[in-house]
Amino acid sequence: MTLLVVAAGRPFALEAFQERPEAIKSGAVTGRPLSQYVLGPHDVIMIMAVDWEEVANKPIPIGTAGDITLTMAGRIHAAGMTVSELEEELTKRMKKFLKNPEIAVTLVEFKSQPVILSGEFRSPGTKQLEGQKTLLEVISEAGDLGAEASATVTITRRKEWGELPFSQPLADGSTSTRINLNSIRDASAPEKNIQIQPYDVIAAHRAPTVYAVGQVVSQGRYLLSNIESVSVVQLLGMAGGTTGIADLGKARIIRPIPDSIPIEVAVDLKKIRDKKATDIMLKPGDILVVPENGAKKLFQATLSNVVQTVVTLPLYRF
Repeated sequence: MTLLVVAAGRPFALEAFQERPEAIKSGAVTGRPLSQYVLGPHDVIMIMAVDWEEVANKPIPIGTAGDITLTMAGRIHAAGMTVSELEEELTKRMKKFLKNPEIAVTLVEFKSQPVILSGEFRSPGTKQLEGQKTLLEVISEAGDLGAEASATVTITRRKEWGELPFSQPLADGSTSTRINLNSIRDASAPEKNIQIQPYDVIAAHRAPTVYAVGQVVSQGRYLLSNIESVSVVQLLGMAGGTTGIADLGKARIIRPIPDSIPIEVAVDLKKIRDKKATDIMLKPGDILVVPENGAKKLFQATLSNVVQTVVTLPLYRF
């Protein structure tokens, strides 16, 4: 569909403008009027109007202070205006020079509403809001969370953009909150699908991982994507239980220690199963090893190499 702008009684087709290569920058959305988009510093606009050749068809960046200066129209503080409000202001000013001016403002580049996505996103980096967006919309446009991300993200907001809902204040006046995305997706807490503001930082964290190896049905890496901790019994349940040749009395937890030798914790699965011993809560990084009956040398080998080999195991999610 060709958009027509009428000025001084003559039609002007914008089809040529929409096809101009210089209007297509990296990540830009061109020829797409967003009338309620709030303009800001460093956004780039283009103005279409007949008989205003000094500005027509030329990219116009909004300055750091939020101003644009145009021949005849003068200086305008565009930052804080919507696209439609800027069109109205330009039309008002140009009535002194043009008969019945009709002016179209088109966004060429969005640069004033950056949001930073860091950590475990499929496509992290700085994104532009390009209007009003919710938390899920921004994350979806970033390709969603990565394969090993926790379901909980942390959002930090500058103080000049107001206080985040459900947040805690930080020393510099900004606010921060943690939101579990699953609580939004399953509609148990839809109010947490908050409106994202410019300069928000959304951090996705790697989910804590525990491991099950040896005589379990499904050896693997188990991501605690939606919970903070898990017990030995819960992990065994996720792993499908033990095999028929497992030595339940000689299981071990290998607990890696940063910059030190891993430690081993004895686990008697038979006693836990028979309610004669307390189930054990695992810590992130713990490796549950269930040996085969009669495998006397398993743990010497396990302690030296299992920490290095578990990363190659299949990945599962709690």
